[in-house]
Amino acid sequence: MSKNKQSPCPAPPAPDAASPVLPGAQDDIGESLRQLGAAAPPLESHPAQPEGDAACALNQDPQLVQDFLVESREHLTNIEARMLEIEQGAETGETINSAFRSFHTIKGLAG
Repeated sequence: MSKNKQSPCPAPPAPDAASPVLPGAQDDIGESLRQLGAAAPPLESHPAQPEGDAACALNQDPQLVQDFLVESREHLTNIEARMLEIEQGAETGETINSAFRSFHTIKGLAG
């Protein structure tokens, strides 16, 4: 029924076992990586604060937070019901899609 389809991006050819490795190439690469690591800025231990003071905006509009919580709970209830259907073996494509739509909506509401 299904034909062998070629990947749109063919895999690179396997390296030839007989092809010689350039002498010192691995050492040069390792040294380059060490130099790059030393030159890189240190990683931040704390995530960057969101631009525009998003947390402050939420504090200014408690009704927005309340609406988010109410709507999110409704979607979580739907997700729970769909997961129970799936667990009981009564899932359909629509059951799964409904659960994903609810997750997606919560994500969108969160901004």
